[in-house]
Amino acid sequence: MFQDSPKLPNSQSHQSPYKARFNVRYLSWGLAIAVVGVVAGGIVSFRWFSEKLLLDLQDNLLGVAKLQATQIDQWLLERKGDARVLASRPTTINALKAFATNEPNSAIVQQQQANLTQLALDVQTSYDYRRIVFFNRQGQTVWQTGVQNPLPQEINTVFREADHQTSLGGEVRLIDLNLLKVNNQDLPVYGVLAYIYDEQNNFIGAAYLEKDPQNFLYSLLDRAANASTTAETLLVRREGNNIRYLNPLRFASDPPLRLSRSLDQDSLLATQAILQSRRLVRGTDYRDILVVGASFETTQAPWIVIYKVNLREANAPFRQLAIAISGLSGLLIGVVFWVGYQMLRLQRFKLEAIAREAEIEKAQIRAASASRYLTAIETAIDGYAVLDDRGYFLEVNVALGEMTGYDCDELLQRSIFDLLITDNLDPAQLLTEWGDRRRLKLYQQWRHKKGQIREMQLSLTTDLSEDQSRFFIFVQDITQQKQANAALGESEQRLYRAIQDAPFPILLYASDGEILQLNRTWTVLTGYDITEIPTIAAWAAKAYGEAYLTALQGIEKVYEIQNSTHDGEYAILTKDGEKRIWDFSSAPLGTLPDGRKLQITMAMDVTDRKADELALQAAKKQAEEANRAKSLFLANMSHELRTPLNGILGYAQILMFDESLSAEQKSSLSIIEQCGQHLLRLIADVLDFSKIEAQRLELIPTAVQFHYFILDIIQTCQIKATEKQLLLNYDIDPDIPDYLLVDDQRLRQVLLNLLGNAIKFTHQGSVVLDVQLSQPPQTPPKSPKHHWHRVHFAVRDTGCGIDPENHQKIFLPFEQIGDRRSRPHGTGLGLAISQKLVAMMGGELQLTSYPNKGSCFSFDLELSEVLVSPPLVAEDQATRDHLQIIGYVGRRQTILIVDSRWVNRSVIKHFLMPLGFKILEAENGKDGLMVAEAHPVDLIISEMVMPRMDGQAMAHQIRQLEKFRTIPIFAMSGDVLDHGWHNINSDFDAFLEKPLDFSNLLEMLQTHLHLTWVYEGDR
Repeated sequence: MFQDSPKLPNSQSHQSPYKARFNVRYLSWGLAIAVVGVVAGGIVSFRWFSEKLLLDLQDNLLGVAKLQATQIDQWLLERKGDARVLASRPTTINALKAFATNEPNSAIVQQQQANLTQLALDVQTSYDYRRIVFFNRQGQTVWQTGVQNPLPQEINTVFREADHQTSLGGEVRLIDLNLLKVNNQDLPVYGVLAYIYDEQNNFIGAAYLEKDPQNFLYSLLDRAANASTTAETLLVRREGNNIRYLNPLRFASDPPLRLSRSLDQDSLLATQAILQSRRLVRGTDYRDILVVGASFETTQAPWIVIYKVNLREANAPFRQLAIAISGLSGLLIGVVFWVGYQMLRLQRFKLEAIAREAEIEKAQIRAASASRYLTAIETAIDGYAVLDDRGYFLEVNVALGEMTGYDCDELLQRSIFDLLITDNLDPAQLLTEWGDRRRLKLYQQWRHKKGQIREMQLSLTTDLSEDQSRFFIFVQDITQQKQANAALGESEQRLYRAIQDAPFPILLYASDGEILQLNRTWTVLTGYDITEIPTIAAWAAKAYGEAYLTALQGIEKVYEIQNSTHDGEYAILTKDGEKRIWDFSSAPLGTLPDGRKLQITMAMDVTDRKADELALQAAKKQAEEANRAKSLFLANMSHELRTPLNGILGYAQILMFDESLSAEQKSSLSIIEQCGQHLLRLIADVLDFSKIEAQRLELIPTAVQFHYFILDIIQTCQIKATEKQLLLNYDIDPDIPDYLLVDDQRLRQVLLNLLGNAIKFTHQGSVVLDVQLSQPPQTPPKSPKHHWHRVHFAVRDTGCGIDPENHQKIFLPFEQIGDRRSRPHGTGLGLAISQKLVAMMGGELQLTSYPNKGSCFSFDLELSEVLVSPPLVAEDQATRDHLQIIGYVGRRQTILIVDSRWVNRSVIKHFLMPLGFKILEAENGKDGLMVAEAHPVDLIISEMVMPRMDGQAMAHQIRQLEKFRTIPIFAMSGDVLDHGWHNINSDFDAFLEKPLDFSNLLEMLQTHLHLTWVYEGDR
């Protein structure tokens, strides 16, 4: 419909003046950014280098202070060691005893004085002590070297305390730095005081070794001060509310121990080090000069070492760094400005050239604009038309024809009123209104050629420049848009109803805090409607009370979330004052038309659930405390019961070897031993069950010669079966491999328990142990190293049987069924332990039983076959195992027994001494350590739980001594729950469980001492 206009030739493209000005603006911004970057780089560099310098300064201060504190501690430890050695020398002990029991002029006193003089002078000259003084038990001086100067007042205080009367040898204490008045001069001294005990650990006196701090202490502190012009090391201590400076001061004339300051001076470095326990300190020193330093406390004396330098000297590297970086940054900024100036000049020249070219292009643009406009109208997706003053179409584009269903020629024969759907239409009036308005936007319904009603949006412009009015209209088909808006409205209404009727609280709000919707559940649970809490701030103030500001900050973070998030649980207050706990979650819902973000928050009232959780936690805590109390009780019970049993069973075994006893006496001893062993089995059952419950029982699989293993179990039970005249049989599958990998101790425990119960509850008939392969091997017989077998174990009897209602009950701990008067003895733990052990080994203990028809307990285990060579045992050795050991070959071995119970030491002593061993005894770890150092010892047996020093601590200290690095040490304990073999440290070589098994003890002695036994009949 539109005529094509001639196209203008494309003009050569040039850069526009606006773009050039835009480039100038960006260039200016670039220069500013470069300057800011240089300044920022300088600041960042200064901070980075400053932090490095600060760390180096801190490390240097801390290193020097720590080194000097460590050297002082080492020096004091060595002095305490000198005092301890001097106090323990026999010469010292004999001299003090002689002074206390003999006349001063007696020959023995004079001899002891000479010996003591030689010893003390050797120590004094070797370690440069000022003097050495010896005191009797009343604190009176009995002998001293050097001049007769007054003694420090602290020594008299020490003797008045009398706390050493309960101590045993080796106690040493420091006599702190103080001033002595000597020849009208104040002399700083310090020393160490060691208590002296005789061989019976009776307190008999003390030795005092006095040092001059000028010899080492002050010179040590002065060496570090030479590192810089203002460096200085201070040694201080607290005296009530004052600080005492103990060493000579570099920048003051006050002598040592004379200068003090009050702790009320908060700015003092010493005050910060003492009251605030700060390692790095900054403040003033005794001269009121600003300094920085580091402090370390000495562990051997109440002293604090402070190493400090003047703040001005410490800051010197920072000032030099700032000058260097500032100069470099200024140079870089000058270069940036020069480059920018040159680029601005070049850009100004370009702008002038662009302005000339722009004038030429404007003419070409005007000529081409008309053609482009017509082309745009023709190809537009919106409809376009020109109407005359009667409303007929004068011009139309293709898009309008597609919207109405008519082609362009058909539309040119019609008016707009032929398409318009309306009632009581007056075309003339409508055209007049259009002419008066000049520009307006209309919404009309047009009828499509096919009869459909289309929703149209018209933009109309009136042209009155010609004789007749003309109307230009642009038309958009908004039918689909209106349908979509209607559907969206319905969807929003459904969402509103869903939120409003939801069974949990929901809140819709905008990013400025305005609450848009509050559902019914929120109002019901809190009591607030939207009129009472129109904003998030109002909700926070009512729901969180005094903590509403903190809560509001957390809510504001929700505005930034991009995905749904769990906000957590919070306590809120309802309108009636009730405290509830809500679990909140939030999610973004997009953006509102006004640009605000829309958020949704949902909550769940978890008050009741939290109350249940707290109750559950309290119950769990109570159960854990009860379990810990039970474990502690069982551990104590084990130790307290096994200790006397050790004496009972030990002496019973020892007396059984006495040939002078009659048969009746040996029978009585056998009964004692059987009763003790029964009690021991009861304790073992209780402890095993406790270990299993606490998941502290571990399986230790070993290669077991399976057929002999089963036969040994049958032979063990045969005696009881014979006593009751029962037939005890076993049936083992011949295809079961010779060696299987299994924890033989625990499998033996299970089978012995099942067979023992079967014999116990069977009064006539038989008991059978059946061991069979339940399926063939899973891997071929020739597979390398291992393959697995499922082995079925069953114990059948012809006893009284078990009622079906008791099948589960008998596996409960401490549970026994049947008439209480006819029940056999026992704890009721055997089946409970067996069931749990079978489960740990991968099986399930099952029961088949009927009253008066017998019972069958069975389980299956997956066991691995192992290929090992059978053990070779010499016939002579096998015969000897049944003979009594009466001694051993070689020199006499010395064994040290350390146990706080006399009866335990006595049992081992009376068993080993007849075999030729020399026995030494000690009551605790500390005494054991002293005995071991004083006598040659070949082996040590130590109880784990002892006063003063336990067995583990003693063993660890013994291992630190060079001569005891390889000595065998056996741990011994009745508390197998907490001090079993798996709970002791690597300082021990073996573990003995109380009551002692003497055959096991002999095997360990033979292994670790490499003994060859002498048996009865060898001599």
